[in-house]
Amino acid sequence: MLKISIYEDGRIEKEEVERSDYNGWMRNKSVGGMFHYSPKGNCEIIFLDGKRKKYHFNRIMKSKIRDIDKEVKKLHKRRDDLLKLSQIL
Repeated sequence: MLKISIYEDGRIEKEEVERSDYNGWMRNKSVGGMFHYSPKGNCEIIFLDGKRKKYHFNRIMKSKIRDIDKEVKKLHKRRDDLLKLSQIL
């Protein structure tokens, strides 16, 4: 099984682990792609298992990219609102 750790500071670590060591961590044991948030709150851990690792990885990353795009749109709107406000003042 592949374990991918994505830290808040931008670091990414990947390693091969034994499935039996992490069975209790996984939300959905029948699916190859699983999320788990670290108890410390400083990273997100993704477990990939089975023949469809690439499919699950792509699905998870597309979801993350959508979330980032939404956040960027919010920031652009906030910037535009602040610029309008500064022009009024």
